[in-house]
Amino acid sequence: METTIEKTGSSSMKKKNKVHEKQEKILIIADTREIVVLKNYLKSIGYSNLYSSTNPDTIQKVFESINPGLVLINSYIPESDAFNCIKKINSEKDKNIPIILVTDKLSAEDKENAILVGVTDFITKPFVLSEIELKVKNALWLNYGFKYYKEQLNEITKTSTSLIEKKNTELSDVKKELETVKGLKITLLRNFSHEIRTPVCGIAGISELILRERIDDKEKESFMNLLDDSVKRLIQTMDNYIDISKIISGNMEVNFQRVVPYDIVGKCINKFNNGLVRRPIDVFTDIPDDLKNKKFITDPLFLKKIVSHLLSNAVKFTHQGEINISMRINDQGLELEVKDTGIGIAKNKHSEIFDYCQQVQNGTTRKYQGSGLGLPIIQGMLKLLNGKIKLISDIDCGSCFKVFLPGADKISF
Repeated sequence: METTIEKTGSSSMKKKNKVHEKQEKILIIADTREIVVLKNYLKSIGYSNLYSSTNPDTIQKVFESINPGLVLINSYIPESDAFNCIKKINSEKDKNIPIILVTDKLSAEDKENAILVGVTDFITKPFVLSEIELKVKNALWLNYGFKYYKEQLNEITKTSTSLIEKKNTELSDVKKELETVKGLKITLLRNFSHEIRTPVCGIAGISELILRERIDDKEKESFMNLLDDSVKRLIQTMDNYIDISKIISGNMEVNFQRVVPYDIVGKCINKFNNGLVRRPIDVFTDIPDDLKNKKFITDPLFLKKIVSHLLSNAVKFTHQGEINISMRINDQGLELEVKDTGIGIAKNKHSEIFDYCQQVQNGTTRKYQGSGLGLPIIQGMLKLLNGKIKLISDIDCGSCFKVFLPGADKISF
């Protein structure tokens, strides 16, 4: 069997951190007729870096020459086994390339086996062009996401390693601190894949339902709401990992401004109130009206994120009851308190929950969504603002978080 490797269109520009999906290389492994069909359609919707091979037995050599960002492979290839070919693809070190299996029909057992060997999605024949476009776009987006955040994680690793080397030459008693940083990196790598993959799979699954199923307007609105929730969760997860990465590496920058905390805190409260319409939770605020025009020097983005994380935790761990928010501003500084009637936190766990990705109990990560980054992010930001946080809580007694931000004369610019 002769091997042919072809390229359609001009070569893409190399970029260090971000590669546009239309510039990614796509490898098609199929018979000649199917290659022509897929190439023509993909080219018509803007994909130019298209490659093909009719002989999957030479796949390793093909990969060395083109390094594709996506593989489309036919489940039936004359004189070859598609599953063995996929195994070869996944044997390539550190590739993590999405693979879409093109198939006429596949039994439940074959589909399960395909997923086990590394198939990430399926395209069924006869072709539905909109389905091809959606699935190729989703796969390339997912591949770009993993590439981008892998670069970020590598950058964090380099920064942390440099910090370790520097500290070890200066002081021997910082060993425990450096081991903690190393542990944070390991935990970050371990949890990142799951946290980012969950909302992405939700987006892909709901998109497929909308595309393939006949649904009425009411069902479509419901699906769109679920899609919106998945997108918001994905954005929040990315923001959290970026924030904790900056805090760990020492690259988080503070932007002190003269702001009105009443407006910032009020917007955060309104946002969470909207999400509690169908839950048996009452929200009470104690923020004096004379603070409406009261200005305070702080970082507005930090303040917004601190309040949002505190409210998010209160909502997450309070099944019913109430949440109380109060704020005071005086000559000493700003005092913010968020109190709930939720599950509470055991006293011997108070210090742990401010450590990276620590939960109140081992089973919490299975019962409650979230990466567990909220409180470590709050503590990291408060350190940069010279602020403090205090926790009063016990099991089944609710939780009370008290945040203090110093006035302008106490801030080290």
